[in-house]
Amino acid sequence: MILKEKIGILGFGIVGKSFLTFLKSFNKQISIWDSRELTTEELNLINDSHAIISHLSLEKFIQENDSIFISPGFDTRDFKAQEHKFFCELDLFSQYFKGKSIAITGTLGKTTVTRLLGRLFESEDTLVGGNIGHAMLNLVDKNLKRVFLELSSFQLERNKNFAPNIAVITNFFPNHLDRHKNLKSYLEAKFKIFQKQNKNQFAVIPADLILRLGEIERVKLIKSQVFFVAARELNEKELFILKQVSNNIFYLRENKFVLKKSDGTKELCYINDFPKISFLENWLFIVSISYLLGLGEIEIKRRILGFKKDEIKTDPHRTEFFATFNGVNFYNDSKATIMEATIAALNRLEKNQRPIILILGGVSKGVDRRILVRQLLQQNSLKKIFCFGRECEVFQGCEGFSTLEELVEIVMNVAKKDDQVLFSPGGASFDLFPNFVARGERFKELVINYGKRQKANKIFSSGASDNC
Repeated sequence: MILKEKIGILGFGIVGKSFLTFLKSFNKQISIWDSRELTTEELNLINDSHAIISHLSLEKFIQENDSIFISPGFDTRDFKAQEHKFFCELDLFSQYFKGKSIAITGTLGKTTVTRLLGRLFESEDTLVGGNIGHAMLNLVDKNLKRVFLELSSFQLERNKNFAPNIAVITNFFPNHLDRHKNLKSYLEAKFKIFQKQNKNQFAVIPADLILRLGEIERVKLIKSQVFFVAARELNEKELFILKQVSNNIFYLRENKFVLKKSDGTKELCYINDFPKISFLENWLFIVSISYLLGLGEIEIKRRILGFKKDEIKTDPHRTEFFATFNGVNFYNDSKATIMEATIAALNRLEKNQRPIILILGGVSKGVDRRILVRQLLQQNSLKKIFCFGRECEVFQGCEGFSTLEELVEIVMNVAKKDDQVLFSPGGASFDLFPNFVARGERFKELVINYGKRQKANKIFSSGASDNC
């Protein structure tokens, strides 16, 4: 793409800053618009780059510039007439980055898969970027062999040219329907990751997209070599359906990773000795991608078993065990911003065979959560469900509170010895908190502070094991 003379940067977060830095050598007229008040450090960066801050209305700002660089968080649906001006970081990254790119998206699991792949290949001129790690444009001039990119639907929806060497969707569930007008539009945004690929590149896709969602015609349009991933052995009927698109299937059979191709079946490695991570399916994608990058089964296992414990630990705010109070275990799963993530966390804790008290909340982002809530109310493992926040009316049958502070006080009195308290809201944090991290930290703080007030006879401890 050709950068025009007057360029506007819409949003001055991490992505906007990386674009300003990228533009330094282009000698363009740059202006910046953001709805928030910028920090002194940000103002200094703008001045040093000879850019200006725009105080125009958003509409006027878009009109006044020839090209508008869009940060992923900005929703521009109200500016259809100016659509031709908008471009995103993927447009530039695809034009200027010369190494190999492995791009990972999905509703769940993409952060873990991207992070661990970056660790597996870190000695080979490799970095992680996109939605985690480095901003993409900061990777352009680093002379890297490859990059692993975590990409959200917001980053992908404007993609016009980006064609990763390996494109991955980990899974697909309803999400962000407040931004994408419906589930079809959300899926279309995700599928932009495959749109420009060619026959020499690879697409790694969950078999579930066809077997559960019936998206076979959409998958047939992919021009790259399709590899399916399944967490179980498939029956003949399922294999027949998948083979209409591709004979290449990675799956799990008796704790062993297997690759099935038209010329036979190849056993890759056992999962028995692999470190535990949030979701078993994540290992399937990590092994599959590593194999497509040229690693043999022995080398894949050697690298994975070489992980140190702190490198493989569960992501913060993902089913994070953080405290025991009077025989009750507390788990922070604030990263669960959709109900499917909450159900996955419940499935993990059910293996402990102890009663569960579940805390739901947050905002739905346009997704109807009522059906899944009704299903949860029927589960025998759930002793009680509480909810908090702006959308408590969605959680019919659950005891609701307007604030997390009120709720924690009640939960601490209801929970009994051997119970498990799971804070897994199943919704976004924006009703009461700026992000899921702040929400999770506040929950942990409230529980720990309550324990400190009640710490007589050393009945409270905080740490990383049930014995603390």
